[in-house]
Amino acid sequence: GQITDIQIQPGITGIGQATFSYLPNIRTVVIPEGVTYIGPCAFMLSGSRTFYLPKSLQQLAYLALEPTTGDKIDIIYSGSEEEWNNIFMEDPDTLYATINSLVFCE
Repeated sequence: GQITDIQIQPGITGIGQATFSYLPNIRTVVIPEGVTYIGPCAFMLSGSRTFYLPKSLQQLAYLALEPTTGDKIDIIYSGSEEEWNNIFMEDPDTLYATINSLVFCE
């Protein structure tokens, strides 16, 4: 079968460069509390549509969540809008251009 969902296990603190790139059937990615870093191109062109991101996230690297050309992503963030705005993003303009919806849980 093809992988359609990714759920990172607790205890992981970072997701490295291009870890899940070019997996076209991925639809949902769940990243648990404790992850502080998502590396460059970690989910680039993976087909991912919905990302559940933890409040613990501190840095999103260049093109970390870049979808397939023309696609948009949904982000459900465990923290507040203020906390989201404090995450260091190497490419905020590129990221915001790809977001369909951004939901804050606090």
